[in-house]
Amino acid sequence: MFDLITVGDATLDTFVRLPQKHTVVSVDQEARMLNLPFGEKIPVDHFSQSAGGNAVNVATATAKLGMKTAIFTVLGSGLSGKVVHDDLIRANVAESYIVHDRKTRTNNSILLNYRGERTVLSYHVERSYLLPKLKPTTWVYLTSASAKGFARLAKDTVVQAGYLNAKLAFNPGSQQIAKGIKELASVLAASEVLFINRQEAERLVGKKPKDLLLTKAFIRYGAKIVVITDGTRGTLLCDGEKFFHCGAYKVKTIAQTGAGDAHAAGFIAALARGLTYTDALHWGAANAASVVQKIGTQEGLLNARAMEHFFRTHSMPNVRQLLYG
Repeated sequence: MFDLITVGDATLDTFVRLPQKHTVVSVDQEARMLNLPFGEKIPVDHFSQSAGGNAVNVATATAKLGMKTAIFTVLGSGLSGKVVHDDLIRANVAESYIVHDRKTRTNNSILLNYRGERTVLSYHVERSYLLPKLKPTTWVYLTSASAKGFARLAKDTVVQAGYLNAKLAFNPGSQQIAKGIKELASVLAASEVLFINRQEAERLVGKKPKDLLLTKAFIRYGAKIVVITDGTRGTLLCDGEKFFHCGAYKVKTIAQTGAGDAHAAGFIAALARGLTYTDALHWGAANAASVVQKIGTQEGLLNARAMEHFFRTHSMPNVRQLLYG
């Protein structure tokens, strides 16, 4: 029996940071462009690699918070796949559903960090998926996967979650968001919780409505709980009856990558312990705040003891229940 099984793609992430005061690097804020000299060798002050991707990050984070976690993902041949597999084993994530496809390569991303913002160079393999029969689990977490195989994977995941009477959490990836909200209707209708950031939510809805209307757009598609993260502006939560806003912890942000996955993992881990929405929002916010103070998606992840220490040493953001109507 598992507490949670994540379903989605895995990536080998390479993190590179440019020095804050680099003499040959510039940013055009208006055009949102990072400018690097062409054909030059540019020194960096940080380099690291680790397993990544939404499914990996959430599996790793929930395992660290004490949940019995497994992952269904497909890895390709070569060193990248081995690094990802080994990282998952070290993180205490069960390898029961890790598939190795020797005919393909593993997804790779280079995350270039400069002044707290990141630019991602990504290599994604187009895949088809055959979801194996899953063992009983309390939660199933469906997230980003190849556009080619996602529809089949999503359908199979929804069916198996229903058969197991498991709660389905859904966090669409960029390729799913590009398809539009109607393409995700069947998954949303089966979802216990939808996790999404504000920018992605507005892209799916196709406009920029006010907070409550934005959450209601997904409630109308059948999601029972909608959690929308919005960086330093905090998090919105709506369950079709109640509407909440939780502020963000005030910490120094080094890199934002992985914050959403850390938040989702903290939120689910709190619900799995029978805690309230307020507690779950605090767990998610704390885990995210810890992660953004490090480079990498997993360096700052909290375990349960570290979570309690974080609460004692940081001013807890206010959770307000807002008017629902």
